[in-house]
Amino acid sequence: MFQEIRDALNGTYRRHARANAIAGLTTGLLIGAIAGLLFAPKSGKETRADIREGAKLGAEKVKEAAHNLSDLTKEKFAEVKERLKGDCCCCDDDETEVEDKDEPETV
Repeated sequence: MFQEIRDALNGTYRRHARANAIAGLTTGLLIGAIAGLLFAPKSGKETRADIREGAKLGAEKVKEAAHNLSDLTKEKFAEVKERLKGDCCCCDDDETEVEDKDEPETV
């Protein structure tokens, strides 16, 4: 009983409940997708073509989202860089030169 109270107070109960809900949702989605594929009135060839087309559309959306995120990141980086240049009053501009890079470093 004390363990349950302690878990409720520190948020452990919520995290476990959230993790269980996500696991249940994911499992349900997978089972539903598999059942839909197995009981679909289309032939295997048509189903594979539909899956291929869906994968292409998904890949295009991911590329577009990555491009948008990259643009947003570059804009925010430039804003922060300008704000930092404006806030620096204790140094000369020659000493605080920031090296410009066209592309962020990849790890």
